[in-house]
Amino acid sequence: MLAQITPDERMIEAVRIARSHGVRTGLISNTWSLEASPSASLDIFDVRVLSGHEGVRKPQPEIYLRAAARLQVEPSQCMFVDDFPSNVEGARAAGMTGILHRDAAITIPKLEELFGFALSG
Repeated sequence: MLAQITPDERMIEAVRIARSHGVRTGLISNTWSLEASPSASLDIFDVRVLSGHEGVRKPQPEIYLRAAARLQVEPSQCMFVDDFPSNVEGARAAGMTGILHRDAAITIPKLEELFGFALSG
């Protein structure tokens, strides 16, 4: 099933650009390990919060709060992007801005508007 998943290079580049502007980046994943991740781009994240290590999972608000704490930012200063509506709602319940991702052509402009700078090269 996961063999069909490929990294979205446009989103990876957007995260890289955001990080180059000083934005702290995090990954929240409902998994035990990222070893089998289809993306080798894990270096773009300052913090990785894995449900298997935390004992909580998306969409429980606690996992988002842990990520914000590790990033040393208030949840209200966080933007969470996910392709599952329930996960976006979980982030919103934790006080974050939640963005439902369907396509980089839609998500990136939303993020650019919120950040106030371009996220494409």
